[in-house]
Amino acid sequence: MNQRDIVGIDIGTSNIYAAAGRVNYDNELELIAKIQKSSRGMEKGRIISITEASKALQEVFKELDLLVGESITDCYITIPSGICTLLQVNSTLELTSKEGRVTREHIKKLKERAENHGSLQQMKLVQFLKLVYKLDGRYISEEPVGCTGRNLELQGLVLSIDYKTYMEYAKLFGGLNRNIKGMRASSESAAELLIDEQDKQRGVALVDIGSQKTDVSVYYEGYLQCTEHIPLGGDNITKDLAYCLEIPLERAEKLKRNYDYNQ
Repeated sequence: MNQRDIVGIDIGTSNIYAAAGRVNYDNELELIAKIQKSSRGMEKGRIISITEASKALQEVFKELDLLVGESITDCYITIPSGICTLLQVNSTLELTSKEGRVTREHIKKLKERAENHGSLQQMKLVQFLKLVYKLDGRYISEEPVGCTGRNLELQGLVLSIDYKTYMEYAKLFGGLNRNIKGMRASSESAAELLIDEQDKQRGVALVDIGSQKTDVSVYYEGYLQCTEHIPLGGDNITKDLAYCLEIPLERAEKLKRNYDYNQ
């Protein structure tokens, strides 16, 4: 796989979306492929049949490989925010270099220790949301690379999922000889496109309605503050329309889409 290629995959209950980009020589990401396929074996953000989910995902990779022109080995995936948990983590590190100057290797080691924090037992870190550093007791908002001191501390807000769910995803992709290079919460990806920093500071809710579930993510003071999962989605609207209007599900779905705000 070309090291300049980046692949992202979002597996929903009804659909799988995949996109591939390539970093050009101007260090800009160019879209080179995008795919939408029907999903199977998923329910409310969780894998209920790895066999069916594997078949659906295999179809995606087969087409993606053709479009990209090579076999995709590494990819990033989105995790439904509604099944994630917000946690506080921290880690400390005593600088060993003679001059006590912070290096990127120190920051990397500090983050690795945070990933093994006690609050993450039986959990898998999805992503860091907020990082605050302390150097000899002084708070520093950015990575203190190049600063001098003896005791370095990290305080972070993270999103995580239970380890069992992560292993199910790892088994799904591993069975197709594909590697999960990284994860990102769905709300964080959507927020970058839909919410500006001013709204995040003032307070805003991001509502993601899927076919069988709805994820609600609340932002305040610039960061995600809470996320909730509601086991109702677009399919429930379709069924209610069909029941109340006494019409077939196919007609109810068409009626719902005709009045879709986004269209």
